[in-house]
Amino acid sequence: MKYRSEIDGLRSIAVFPVIFYHLGFPGFSGGYVGVDIFFVISGYLITGLIYSEVSSGKFSIIEFYERRARRIIPALFVVIFVSSLVALNTFMPRDILDFSQSVLGVLAFSSNIVFWKESGYFEAASELKPLLHTWSLGVEEQYYILFPLFLLFFRQIKAGRLLLLLFMFLMASLFISEWAVRQREYISTAGYFLLPSRAWELLLGSLLAIIEYRHGAAPSLKVNQVGSIVGLIFIMISIFTFTEHTSFPGFNALLPTVGAALILFFARESTFVLSILRTKVLVFFGLLSYSLYLWHQPLIAFFSYELGSLNQLMTVTILLLTFASAFLSWKFIETPFRSRTSGNSFSRRQIFAYTGVGTLFFLIGAGYLVSTQGQVIQLSDTQREFLVWDQYDQSEAYRVGTCFLMHSQSSEDFGVECVGDNPQFVLWGDSHAAALSSGFKTSELIQKTASGCPPLAEVVLRAKPNCKSINEAILEELRSTSAPIVILHANWLRYDENALMFGLAETLRELSTNKSVERVIVLGGVPQWGGAGLPTRLAKDYLKDNSGEVGFMDFLTLNLDQSDVLERDLILSNLTADYEKSRFLSVTEELCNSTGCNAAVKNAESKWDLFAWDYGHLTQAGALHLVSRLFGSKEVLAASNINKLHH
Repeated sequence: MKYRSEIDGLRSIAVFPVIFYHLGFPGFSGGYVGVDIFFVISGYLITGLIYSEVSSGKFSIIEFYERRARRIIPALFVVIFVSSLVALNTFMPRDILDFSQSVLGVLAFSSNIVFWKESGYFEAASELKPLLHTWSLGVEEQYYILFPLFLLFFRQIKAGRLLLLLFMFLMASLFISEWAVRQREYISTAGYFLLPSRAWELLLGSLLAIIEYRHGAAPSLKVNQVGSIVGLIFIMISIFTFTEHTSFPGFNALLPTVGAALILFFARESTFVLSILRTKVLVFFGLLSYSLYLWHQPLIAFFSYELGSLNQLMTVTILLLTFASAFLSWKFIETPFRSRTSGNSFSRRQIFAYTGVGTLFFLIGAGYLVSTQGQVIQLSDTQREFLVWDQYDQSEAYRVGTCFLMHSQSSEDFGVECVGDNPQFVLWGDSHAAALSSGFKTSELIQKTASGCPPLAEVVLRAKPNCKSINEAILEELRSTSAPIVILHANWLRYDENALMFGLAETLRELSTNKSVERVIVLGGVPQWGGAGLPTRLAKDYLKDNSGEVGFMDFLTLNLDQSDVLERDLILSNLTADYEKSRFLSVTEELCNSTGCNAAVKNAESKWDLFAWDYGHLTQAGALHLVSRLFGSKEVLAASNINKLHH
């Protein structure tokens, strides 16, 4: 195929939004669609090569996989090797185990399946998984194991019938994708990670390549101009308007993928879009795009693991390191291994030999770490005491499935046990509210909590379609509740600021006219311990066995930046001030001071009871401590003392 520099320009447009999205740059809320653009480009380029060779009878499956190995393996293996060294010197055992399993997944071209199985509401944060981004490589390689064989099998049929067959597969995959994203979490994440619901994006590029091979590109400059501009607009809309709450992939993924297809087909000579894509800067970074994609995620993961959260300086640092690593990787690894013409090029035998030896090396290393459960360092007694909390079983404390509903459940699934015998409080919110529930006496509590559902009226979360109906049912029930105090609590940072402001205002307005409700307490967010979680954070920061140095009911504090929580608290406080019945309480200000935040307490058995078991979900010990601090005194909630509440 003739080299088209504009395709490298399109790669830049795909890779930068992905990196900016993962780094949290404002404005790139839909940057994840860059992966979908890559799928279309890949399907287009590789199918163009395969189909032309199959049609002329020159296709060699060995040569095809040699090309794939040259393109994918060398830089990937370097990233895995460097990531392994850093992980072994940075991660705690559980995280080393997870990392090792992901390495095995990459080696088996199945990392997308590994990460799908690891996905879940209470699983480790995605930004802490160094090889998470390799799920897309897994999808591609699974596709290219099957697709060449498919073309060889059907090489005798007419082009029109082949296109019709591919189109049927594309539509089937697209409808599977749309169906999957509408289902409960386990299935919807399968729709995100697995080949059956992603194949249509690669097939779109494949169809385009075959059509172009058989019929050529559009000859009209006007048609090319309009088609390519529309394609660029489609991509820009998806990058800048989609969010993490957008139902995806499904039909929504048509916008960036069709946009990419339009550019590939219509961005021809003399078009405006072609002139943009062929600028030297975009072409240069397009050449680096594979290495940029490979390096950005491990850097984000390791920095986030160490620091808990990334400030602007760290974000810029990661970005610069990504560019530097990608340039070195492209120049000294990608380029030499991909070359097959120079005197210093690697032969096919060498490529396959290096791939085999590298695979065996990583297979033995990762297999050993899995067999030892990631235990490569000697932990102190205190570290082991902290890390036990990683295995905290929240199902009973949160009352999962009855008073804390999961994604597939509706308001009808709330159990009768969610209403206490003598209710004084209604606790309404998401999993953070469910975590707080174990701090109350069940006889005094009405618990109405649901996974990923903030207590916000009239807010529709496309990724959580059951939330609106659950919240409507709770509001209706509150009109006849016998509990005078309603507590609204959630991981407020998780939700879009505009939706939060609108939804909370609607909720407070509704409750302010509800004669059954005497008091509404908006409870601010809990301290955030970073994606690695509080147990890991303490185990890393307190490396020595400190048992005996502190006594019963002494607190262990940990200092971590809570500015994001406090900024969101300020928004909540300002909103709450407009409603007479409502008051705001800051959890973070209650638990934290200038020296740090209360993170654990010694119990009567001289063991540490941690206040959270992950980045912020409270344990029962944390919930009991917080509830006693905020709600232990009934006088503070009495009408005559309402002004004593924090504001």
